[in-house]
Amino acid sequence: MKEAPDRFPGAVLLQPIGMSIHTTERDRWPGVNADATTHWFGDWAKDMESTGKASVGALRGLYEAMFGSGRDFVFSVTREDVQKMQAPMLVLMGLDLYHPSETAREVARLAPAAELVERWRDSPEVLEEAVDKILSFLAQHGGAPTPAHPKS
Repeated sequence: MKEAPDRFPGAVLLQPIGMSIHTTERDRWPGVNADATTHWFGDWAKDMESTGKASVGALRGLYEAMFGSGRDFVFSVTREDVQKMQAPMLVLMGLDLYHPSETAREVARLAPAAELVERWRDSPEVLEEAVDKILSFLAQHGGAPTPAHPKS
């Protein structure tokens, strides 16, 4: 969205990842969640390497690209970048150490045309409403037709 804004008529951000000190999650954590990236990525990377799906070098490069920016926000853009993004965004908030609620809240506050969805997975009914909201958003801002959502 930063490099080619004309390619993004809209975007759904599902549980954005980022660094966060403040949190309102049920399972709070002390300090910044930076150590979590090493733990999560380390376990996943070991599995990828041991099964031959990726080399150590490729995994190291991916880790640096995702988490090595030293940013205290989301890993791929700055706060200033987000403030300049004009495309409508639907931001569905995460609630855990890897997807801090404050990261989603801050993206939604900074982006000029963002809507935050805080509760979307509390029950099957709430999840169904969120799916409908996403499909409606994509139909309006996605730039391409979306498939019909099968009702259960």
